[in-house]
Amino acid sequence: MLIRYVGPALFSITMLLFSAMQLASAAESRAILDERFNWLTKEEADNTLRRIKQAGFNVFIPCIWHGRGVSWPSLKAKKEPFWEQKYKTGYDPLDYLITKAHQMDIEVHPWFTVVIRQGDFLPEFYDKGTPKRSFNIHLPIFRDYIVDVMMEVVTRYDVDGINLDYVRSKDICVSDFCINDYKRRYNRNLLKDVKEMQQDRWGVAANTIAAWNAYAVGEVVRRISEDSRKTKPDLIISVDTIVGMREFELQGADGIGWANKGWVDVVYHMDYQEKKKPVNRVFLNRGFQGLDDPDKLVLLAGNFSLFDKRAVPRDADFVNQIISFSRTLRRSGNGVALYQYRFLNEAQIDKLSNGAFKDIVRANWKKHR
Repeated sequence: MLIRYVGPALFSITMLLFSAMQLASAAESRAILDERFNWLTKEEADNTLRRIKQAGFNVFIPCIWHGRGVSWPSLKAKKEPFWEQKYKTGYDPLDYLITKAHQMDIEVHPWFTVVIRQGDFLPEFYDKGTPKRSFNIHLPIFRDYIVDVMMEVVTRYDVDGINLDYVRSKDICVSDFCINDYKRRYNRNLLKDVKEMQQDRWGVAANTIAAWNAYAVGEVVRRISEDSRKTKPDLIISVDTIVGMREFELQGADGIGWANKGWVDVVYHMDYQEKKKPVNRVFLNRGFQGLDDPDKLVLLAGNFSLFDKRAVPRDADFVNQIISFSRTLRRSGNGVALYQYRFLNEAQIDKLSNGAFKDIVRANWKKHR
């Protein structure tokens, strides 16, 4: 998920901070994402939950599927390499994490990177011409598989929500299957349309490719939404995306459409802004204007900076400010979110616990069916 997109400096964060604390309510969802599997042993889970609780977060979004294996007892794939290194017979790390988190009034929303593939993994779900390091979202057998994997977690565990990331094609598939599927659906030449799209990203060819990708990606979102709510109607379903970004639209990402159809409850808008290049208000406005319920949109802020091509923890004061600023973007919706736990250092914990998260509150979600 480490996407570095920073928009133009359209406005100053500090101009709105004076009112931010007034928008904090007695209940507020405060989510933090963990992409590095910092919970696979009891000791790691205890430490991670203690630290995020200390900082003031009440929703934990741990990545449990990163396109290379499972991190819970399952026969659907090999073990996630991080878990393989620490595996203990009979121990279920996801079950322990959820049980412990609930004891601490922390919700758990497992995170799946839907399309991303790492290494030579499940070769039956990609073919020559599939975007690099991806599964082929256009293969019905892959869509069946990934929905089945996610539903195993939904039905087996006491999860409060699920989070879908990389829920897009990642690029344009030009495999034989994709060429034939595109021809069958639209009676058009995919390779020719790809060339035309490169010249005109808003023309007929580009729009047709976007619609083709959107159908395949949307099928996964629709099915996991409908299937999971048969057994857990109150499950919170969220997606990570960049609303209004044409590149994502061409890859089939349609967070606004999925939200308006009721398939998802929260659209986490990724914008890991820098101090001198704050939030891209153009993208945010497109999201707010396109949503039937603007409260579904939540800014997913970053707590890291890039220094000499390395990601390092961001200044604690700025992290506190951007969380406070996030509150000014919502009315009564779905709180705030931070990416990611890996960079949550002691300075950030101290600043948040004495600043934006000074009051300890329970998670709260606005139901949007």
